[in-house]
Amino acid sequence: MDKKNTSKPDEGGVKAPTHKHETEGNSGVKRKILTANEIKKRLKAKSWLIDCSAPYINKMFNLLDNQNIILFLTDTEGCILHIVSSEAVSEVLTGKYIIPGSYPPQSTILYSSIEEALKTLNEATSEGSDSLLDDKQGQWISWTSLLLVTSSHAVGTLTLYLPKGVATKTLYAVYSQTVNCIKQEVSFYEEKQQAIKLKEQQLNLFNRYAQADLVIDRSGHINLASDVACSLLGIDKNDIERKSIEKFIPSWESITYLDGKWVEVENREVFLTNVENSGFYLLNSKAIMRTQSKFDEQIYTLRSMKQVLNEANKYIGNTAYVHFDDIIGASVPLKRMLKEAKTIAKADLPVMLLGEKHTGRETLAQAIHSHSQRSLFGFVRVDVGALSAEGVEEALWGYNENHKPHLKRLPKPGAFEFANGGTLYINEIGLLPKLVQDKIFDVMQTQKVKRLGSDRHTTIDVRIICSSSFDLSHKIEANEFRIDLFYTLSTASLRVPPLRERRADIAMLMSHYMGIKSRELGMKPVDIPKKISLILKRYEWPENFKEMIELTERIIRDKGKMFKTFKNERDFKKRNLYLEQLKEVESIVSVEEHERELIIRAYHAFNGSISKASRALGISRNTLYLKLKKYGVDA
Repeated sequence: MDKKNTSKPDEGGVKAPTHKHETEGNSGVKRKILTANEIKKRLKAKSWLIDCSAPYINKMFNLLDNQNIILFLTDTEGCILHIVSSEAVSEVLTGKYIIPGSYPPQSTILYSSIEEALKTLNEATSEGSDSLLDDKQGQWISWTSLLLVTSSHAVGTLTLYLPKGVATKTLYAVYSQTVNCIKQEVSFYEEKQQAIKLKEQQLNLFNRYAQADLVIDRSGHINLASDVACSLLGIDKNDIERKSIEKFIPSWESITYLDGKWVEVENREVFLTNVENSGFYLLNSKAIMRTQSKFDEQIYTLRSMKQVLNEANKYIGNTAYVHFDDIIGASVPLKRMLKEAKTIAKADLPVMLLGEKHTGRETLAQAIHSHSQRSLFGFVRVDVGALSAEGVEEALWGYNENHKPHLKRLPKPGAFEFANGGTLYINEIGLLPKLVQDKIFDVMQTQKVKRLGSDRHTTIDVRIICSSSFDLSHKIEANEFRIDLFYTLSTASLRVPPLRERRADIAMLMSHYMGIKSRELGMKPVDIPKKISLILKRYEWPENFKEMIELTERIIRDKGKMFKTFKNERDFKKRNLYLEQLKEVESIVSVEEHERELIIRAYHAFNGSISKASRALGISRNTLYLKLKKYGVDA
């Protein structure tokens, strides 16, 4: 008995013709001979249909166990894709170039039945004597069925070619069942392809945005993940099957799937675990119904709080507005400091800024941040001097709902989280309570923070720039400031010069603030006479920029009248330069001068009586006599 032969694209042993011609006909079958390359492309394009159909066709052939039947699979143009027959029949067909990639000869009933089926979109039958096999068995019959996915969408045909004498109802029933199985398989395939295409479209859409997008099913399995999501979760995008969201968000079910129903959430804070960058993320979810497949899914969108808070920084003032070019002045001390600051900015190290109050320490900190690799992230300020010990903790670490639950406050990120990726500026670091110093040192060692009331740590990447207006060495000696924290924070340090060391910059700075304040007040700027400029240049500026800005405003409001009402430099200073400070400074005299004034005043008050004056002063007569002689008073 001949064995079954299955003709596939790479089988048959006959080289396809390399020429091409078309024979016109009046049917839906395009009768032509394809080149070898065209055959290869055609069969490759339809390989999915061959794969769907071949198992059922082969099973039918084996079941019937009849060497005279032939099964043909074609596409919608009538091009033969797959042939199943005995080896003997296959040799005959191959000799006539009836092979995969060819078209049925027009003179055959095979051609007629395929043509009729494609034209009418219905089942077709042709019978008669046929030249397909040059056989003398007499009448042959060709049954052709369309492989319809829908009533109007066909993907090909399946033809059973056999002697009329063996065409029974049972054989036809088997053939019809085979056609139905292939149709079902093709439907499953196309549905799967449609799902894949939809997922590809979703994935392309997801990958347009810098956020982690996931599609999960009711069981929490991840069915689709954007590139950002794969990177975040540390999973291979080609191996996400059966990965569970529960590994990363253990509480996912209580958040988005309650009582068997999806719950859509908006901007819900969740904690991500088992990832390199564990911490708080913002979750948004949206349910998707897939009615045809009878299952539903939900889209998860995860955005790191680092990303969210960095965007929020732009709207709440956590940004640096100053660059090195914005710092005004040309004095030697300033130039020296700026040169060193630019080097430090690129080093990404903690920085300690030392200088008197109101010398522009925060301005310099902003410029360092703007010149650093962290400039795209936030510049967050915390002023220790303006907060209580507890307030400093809440400001730096934030809190969740478990911290002081009686206040019923919503969770709030702290300055460390807002500054994640950027810079945290802590003003007056020397005023930190010891407990807070311990916690800051721990953060710098571990790069992790934990909100007050929480037991979960968030990984952060923050550069700390701190400042102090007084010498911290006394605090260290008194054991009020951790020496290891001081050295950690002082990896790089800068001294900010006061205005009295920048006398060459005074005129330039006064002009700058004159322009700013005049615009703010809506008044004309006032020209400063040369004589006044010299006085200001020689002045000590005990309150630095604060005093300069206040003086500028007074000059504008006064319209420069103060320049005409003073007797000398001392009088001008006494009248106009930071009056409260001047009163305190000018009231300070030496102990010796104060003693001289009291002794002389007492001596004259009692008309030269040493006894009375000494009693009033609480000293002996002899002591008073010696003091009077010392200060040149004849007694």
